[in-house]
Amino acid sequence: MHGEQAVIDAEQVSAVLFGDGDFRALSGDMIATLAASAPSHEVQLGSQILDVIVEAKLASSKREARQFLSEGAIALNGEVVSEGRTLTKQDFNNGIALLKRGRRNVSVLLLS
Repeated sequence: MHGEQAVIDAEQVSAVLFGDGDFRALSGDMIATLAASAPSHEVQLGSQILDVIVEAKLASSKREARQFLSEGAIALNGEVVSEGRTLTKQDFNNGIALLKRGRRNVSVLLLS
C-alpha cells in the first residue's frame, strides 16, 4: 500500500511540474519532492518578477524576460503574470512557489 501512495504522489508532482496540476493542493511531503525534482532558486519577498525570471535562468536577459511576459508565457503557481509583479507571501505554499515558462521550463522558488 505504501508503494502505491508513492506512485500517486509522484504522479501528482509530475502533473504540477509538467501539466495543469494544482500546486497549492500538494501536501508537505509532495512539496519536498517537488523541490528536489526541479531546478530551484532562492528569492525574497518583494523581488520583481522580471529579475526572478532571469536569476532563475528561465530567460537569458531582462529583454527576453519582458518578451516572455508580454506573450503570457510566464506563470507563477499556474497563473500568468505580467511585468511589474512582485513576489508576496501569498505566492508561497510552505515557503515554495512554482515559476514556469511554457510547459517544460520550471523553477521552484524557495523563500529565503
